[in-house]
Amino acid sequence: MEFNRYRRVVLAVMLVLALGFLLLRQWQGPGLPGYRIAPMPLVQTVVATGRIVSVSRAQIGSELTGVVLERRVQESDKVSPGTILLVLRSDDLAAQVRQAEAALSQLQSTTRPQAKVTLDRKALADLAATDAAAFTKLVELAQGGLKSKVTSA
Repeated sequence: MEFNRYRRVVLAVMLVLALGFLLLRQWQGPGLPGYRIAPMPLVQTVVATGRIVSVSRAQIGSELTGVVLERRVQESDKVSPGTILLVLRSDDLAAQVRQAEAALSQLQSTTRPQAKVTLDRKALADLAATDAAAFTKLVELAQGGLKSKVTSA
């Protein structure tokens, strides 16, 4: 009898475990396929067609006019400040440089003699103010006539 009782207890425990397992599976819901998530660099390529519209527009202009000899960039090229965009024919620019150099030399030649005369007058005035007596003596000698004496040795 004890064997039957032991058997009933084991059967009851197994029945409770089986019922618990079925209730647990019912509570968890159906099994779905999943993915394992692991950190890695994101690399994704997207191919799409469309049109890109910029928010702002840059106007490029030049203070110089001339004939374009060479165009060094194309539309939609990326450029940075200081990049040469165009090469202009330098004939007009060389003429402008020669004209500016001529104006500069004319200004220097007309201004310098006037400045020299002004400096000479100022130097004489300073000399007269600092040594008035010596200057007066020189003027008197100049007006009276200076004679040189030649002595024979």
